[in-house]
Amino acid sequence: NNCLGTIYENKNDFKKAEYHFLESLNKKPDNLGVLQRLVKFYKDRSQYKKAIQIYRKIYTLKPKADIIKEIAILSEKIEDYAEALTCYEKILEEDNTRYELLFNIANLSFLVGKPYDSLYACKLGLNIFPDNLKLLLIMGKCYHAIKKYKKAIMSFEKGLEIDPQNIEILRNFIRLCEETGTLKKGLELCKTALKMGKPDYELMYYLGLFSLKGGKPDQAFEYFEKAGKLNPNGFEVWYQIGLYNSSKDDHTKAAACFQRA
Repeated sequence: NNCLGTIYENKNDFKKAEYHFLESLNKKPDNLGVLQRLVKFYKDRSQYKKAIQIYRKIYTLKPKADIIKEIAILSEKIEDYAEALTCYEKILEEDNTRYELLFNIANLSFLVGKPYDSLYACKLGLNIFPDNLKLLLIMGKCYHAIKKYKKAIMSFEKGLEIDPQNIEILRNFIRLCEETGTLKKGLELCKTALKMGKPDYELMYYLGLFSLKGGKPDQAFEYFEKAGKLNPNGFEVWYQIGLYNSSKDDHTKAAACFQRA
């Protein structure tokens, strides 16, 4: 039946292929070769939930960390971050020195709303890999999320010391500056980011916000207009343009902008 499954798979008759693979599994439920062939079949079809079920069966027969890692990777693909995190944490019990593992735990913990767990993984990782930009970025994002702004700034600044043109760190530092009202630094970071490539919506929008908070509404309006051209669906920027037009008593334009927002 396993051979029949392969024959039908090669003919692109995937329904019959799956039927015969499952028939093989029914006859030999503990056969690792059959299980591994079936898990490959599901992965090749992007049927990740079914692949995870088979991996769990394989793990009961062969409890290896590599199997847990495969379950974690597939769980990420279906955006089941909590399950992926559980898998990585299980591997961490056996080995807490692997960068990839610590990064995945840090990243997933942040994604599922556990910034303190993420920080723990970041600190473990940075003790071993002190100049790792990805861990410094996540650490900064975590400190930002829990409103420990000075520590967030330190994390982002250290990252930029290592790589002054790291666009992800720059963007997250810019967002932090906007939230904390650090206008001069925010403008400086925006200009650094702009030198690295074409202007984009987010950078123009933040340049507008920094200019507005710095008491330069006309300059802010110019940035907001540029942002609006780059992304006509950016509701935040149309709201700001509406406010500007309203301040100039151009209520018709203001109403049109608010409607777009």
